[in-house]
Amino acid sequence: MVAFDQSKEYAALREEGLDELRKLAGRVWTDHNAHDPGITILEQLCYAITDLGYRASFDIPDLLSEGGDDGVDRLFRPSEALTCDPVTLTDWRKLIMDVDGVKNAWIEPVEEQAVPLYFHPDKNQLSLQAEPPIAEPVYLKGLYRVWIEKSELADVDGHTVRRSVASRLYANRALCEDFETIELLEAQPVRVQAKIEIGQTDDADAILLVIYEKIADYLSPTVPFRTLQELLDEGKPIDEIFDGPVLQHGFIESDALKKAERRVTVRSSDLIREIMSVDHVRAVRSISIGTGSDMSDWVLALSPDMSPTLDLLNSSIVLQRGQLEINANIARVRDIYDERQRRSKTFSKLAKHKRDVMPPKGRDRKLARYYSIQHQFPQVYGIGAAGLPSSASTTRKAEARQLKAYLMFFDQLLANLFTQLAHAKDLLSFQGQSSRTYFSQVIADPELDLESIRVSDADAHREFLREITDQLAKADVIENRRNRFLNHLLARFAEHFVDYSLMLRQATPEDWDKPAEKLVRDKETFLQHYPRVSAGRGTAFDYTQAAGPENVSGLEKRLRLKLGLIEAEDETLFVVEHILLRAMTADTKQQVPFLTATRSKDPYSQQLSVILPEWPKRFSNPSFKLLVEQTIREETPAHLTPYLCWLSKDDMTGFRQIHLDWVEKLRNRGRA
Repeated sequence: MVAFDQSKEYAALREEGLDELRKLAGRVWTDHNAHDPGITILEQLCYAITDLGYRASFDIPDLLSEGGDDGVDRLFRPSEALTCDPVTLTDWRKLIMDVDGVKNAWIEPVEEQAVPLYFHPDKNQLSLQAEPPIAEPVYLKGLYRVWIEKSELADVDGHTVRRSVASRLYANRALCEDFETIELLEAQPVRVQAKIEIGQTDDADAILLVIYEKIADYLSPTVPFRTLQELLDEGKPIDEIFDGPVLQHGFIESDALKKAERRVTVRSSDLIREIMSVDHVRAVRSISIGTGSDMSDWVLALSPDMSPTLDLLNSSIVLQRGQLEINANIARVRDIYDERQRRSKTFSKLAKHKRDVMPPKGRDRKLARYYSIQHQFPQVYGIGAAGLPSSASTTRKAEARQLKAYLMFFDQLLANLFTQLAHAKDLLSFQGQSSRTYFSQVIADPELDLESIRVSDADAHREFLREITDQLAKADVIENRRNRFLNHLLARFAEHFVDYSLMLRQATPEDWDKPAEKLVRDKETFLQHYPRVSAGRGTAFDYTQAAGPENVSGLEKRLRLKLGLIEAEDETLFVVEHILLRAMTADTKQQVPFLTATRSKDPYSQQLSVILPEWPKRFSNPSFKLLVEQTIREETPAHLTPYLCWLSKDDMTGFRQIHLDWVEKLRNRGRA
């Protein structure tokens, strides 16, 4: 917040008011000095306005905490607004490594799917057999193979780890992508035999311990989780810190992850480099590496379906100084090594405040409390709490009451502005509690005897003020004032409903109120679900779970909200990913063509179909139908090709059942 200087604001307001007075009444009113009553009124109003400005400069948590309400809790945290579901392979690795029991993970694109597919251009069809005369193999995109390295220190069995990883992957699967295999790598012990020359030292055990750690980390590197505070202390920008998926154990830096690639070979030259980086090591006289009974002095090829790990018990590293062999306490070194490995490679879930920005609690500043300007006037005016003496004439009392009534216009405007500020939490809310954007309050101040200048009693005056405010509130919907507030909130996320707003009015032009109210509800609903429809816009549905209204793709959810679709009125849609229709193992015995009259050689990769009903009232409107098609193409990720299919009521009924059966079969396959 910028510091608010009331003295400067007051002086600027007073000068601006004087400039306006000179323009409006310069010929008939030339005495603009402090003793003039008009200038006194101007100064009191300027002071009240600076008080309003001062309150408006409070911190956001305070502005949202009027009445003791913790309005900050309604704001999206960085972990909600800045993160996203996995997009890149690096994102996927981070997500997998956040699973308990996983030390490292790798994801590789599948070059050739498990069930081969062939295109026959002469017949324009796909089959599972390479039939003559022409059969072109089809290699699908968007399929991945996942390798998991289990932590040897985690007290979790491999089956549980694999199942947890699969559950996490399918819950965050990207649109038009799937996993061919999810495999747990077995450990491949690597023995190291070496003779190492060291310099002068009093603790050979410490040197040997560091050598073991260097070799172990080279064979199977550990990627550390970081806390939010650590990254902030290093000067990392907040948007970079939260770039990627939400993790429970902290943050993984992408650069550190890139260095932890899976090894397929081990070179003795690399191990020598690692050993030579240890303090007090002068030379590596000899080194050999091996697995089982095979040993190599240069290069060791590793098994592709296993992860290397240091075989500490069967390794032999001898420290030498000149011709002397240093006798290190091997048993003690191994015990310390095991303990340090356990501490450094065991991560626990971080508390929320250590992995997210927690805004400070706001204070209830009583923003709506208004102190009438009449209290600030010199006592000679006779309008403050002291009033006039009983000896004052009837005329003098009438003049004071007339001035009080005149000032009440300003008082009421200012009081309404103060209560308007107090309702900032409602004006900037998208929770749907109220569509009101105008607020007012009665100036209740017994010391000023305001009841004597009102034409009605307190209850009638309060009701009259409420009716005036309600009239503004009713006009609010037509004038789209609430919509403009919501547009402001949408713009903060670079979102808009412009085209939808125009088409919604055209859909029902005979009734202006209902479209406007629906537009407000649709925008509020979209904002309420924004973390999901923003972070998960490219995320598919989880086909290992039962079908339901919440188990839909991020794209489908986003389209429903963007178009304000009403399920009760059959305004529904289905997103079908073509990659999930590919040939599976159970189809290998099929002899007939797998797909005839195909539109292309590869109708599966990075393609999806959106199924829509054509009979609902709004969908029958050509303009709204065009908006639906335009929105689908705009919202679909750029690397995917969408196809639109409009179905009749009977066709949609049949499709619903087929789709339900298909999703259930996918679920059974995913759970296998």
